[in-house]
Amino acid sequence: MMKLIGHGRSHAKIILMGEHSVVYGGPAIAVPYSGVEVHVKVKASELDKSTVRCAFYEGLVEEMPDVIASLYHTIRVTAEKTLGISSPLDYIIESTIPAERGMGSSAAVACALIRALYDFAERPLSQSQLLGLISEAETIAHGSPSGLDGLLMTKKNPVIFRRPQEIENLFFKGSLYLIVGDSGHIGRTKEAVMDVKRQIDSQDAKAKEAIEAIDQLVLSAREAIDRCQWEQLGHLMTKDHHFLQVLGVSSKELDALVASALTAGALGAKLTGGGRGGCMIAITDDPDRVEAIRANLIKAGAKTTYAHQLHTANPLL
Repeated sequence: MMKLIGHGRSHAKIILMGEHSVVYGGPAIAVPYSGVEVHVKVKASELDKSTVRCAFYEGLVEEMPDVIASLYHTIRVTAEKTLGISSPLDYIIESTIPAERGMGSSAAVACALIRALYDFAERPLSQSQLLGLISEAETIAHGSPSGLDGLLMTKKNPVIFRRPQEIENLFFKGSLYLIVGDSGHIGRTKEAVMDVKRQIDSQDAKAKEAIEAIDQLVLSAREAIDRCQWEQLGHLMTKDHHFLQVLGVSSKELDALVASALTAGALGAKLTGGGRGGCMIAITDDPDRVEAIRANLIKAGAKTTYAHQLHTANPLL
């Protein structure tokens, strides 16, 4: 027995600090970004083949372009191999998460799709099953994922994470605001991850030092968060951006946005996610400065900005 329509939802994520180094066993601090989300609906198709409708493609599942290969793989593995659904289905994907911007769009879509299929099949879904299926999709999308994106899709609170699955909840006390600036350029996460891997594998001294430095910055940032030392946290974030530049994963657009946020009075700023496009983030403890930072980001070329108050509940502003 299956439902008429299966539903699944998931949210975006922001890596506050630790991207790239987390791939090599270092810690990362990440925030579930609720309010920017994906909703997937699954229903029996009236056609003899499965279809998908999303912002990038509308048509048959079997003819999906390579750019969304991870979505195709998620459908095949979850619907056919795992749940044994052989009848054609229609997949309707609605998302407010900007794609390929370092906000976890591919993992969020995979998560929402898996939940929708399990809901449609009226089958229980454990967290371990969900994470395993998301991991398969993320490997297709990013090559060597840390597992952080998938894990954040199942969390409601900020976390500090270390591979393989070491995770601890973090609590942001007091007033701290996160501003996101979208460069308007697609992030090339898979390319950036593989390029950093080549540097590490070739024993590049600067790359190794950068990864080690980021690890220490994340640990110091965790202490700053525990003590509500927001100026110190901002300083650490800006230093983190410098080492991401050393790794070659920033871009001139992201660097310009980081500089504009600092000029507007942000306590710290850096890129977020895989880099080479995508988004950057800045923080302030002054709610009256949020709009000034957002305005300066737009002036410097940001396509869109978001504002988010950092605490356990994480309401979107």
